[in-house]
Amino acid sequence: MSENLRLTPEMLEAVLRDDNVPHYVGEEAPNFGGQPREMNVNACGGGINSFCITPEGDVQPCPAFPCSFGNLASATFTDILQNGEDVKWWQNLTLNDYEECGRYDYCAYCNLCPGNHYVEHGTPLKAAEQNCYMAKNRHALAVKMKNGYKPAPFKQRLSELETEIRPLQKIFAPSCSYFRGKRINEVSGTTSITA
Repeated sequence: MSENLRLTPEMLEAVLRDDNVPHYVGEEAPNFGGQPREMNVNACGGGINSFCITPEGDVQPCPAFPCSFGNLASATFTDILQNGEDVKWWQNLTLNDYEECGRYDYCAYCNLCPGNHYVEHGTPLKAAEQNCYMAKNRHALAVKMKNGYKPAPFKQRLSELETEIRPLQKIFAPSCSYFRGKRINEVSGTTSITA
């Protein structure tokens, strides 16, 4: 993911204080939302508790993890699961096998996703930068709150952010849409169509 497209730490703070999001950070949550990591178990249930079958017949750990264990055109599902070397390798991994995951305090705040790792690095064992960015921000907010920091309520902070973001939308994201494959731009009350 592009660093230019992600939320700033200030914006993330507002989002992370929304108790409707899974990454919630707050005193009501155990350890302010942090979860201890068990280093001797597999960090992901994809390819263990569930699988994904693509339209092409590839058996993957999950939709976010585009690594094929085998294809149903050339083997049965049972054969892939029982005899596939990649499946065995994956199912026997533990968090200890990862390069960095689980080794830092902020890892307790990570929503570890080997699929994101694989997409970014070609291996599920090297942490995706975006996962670490989110974990570090969640951890930093939790530490601040444990030390007495009282962030503004979610709705108040969200309205403050909207005031900060609206002027940027006009500069960086002019209203545009597509009609029959042509882009329609609406800037300053004029409309232009480009191919």
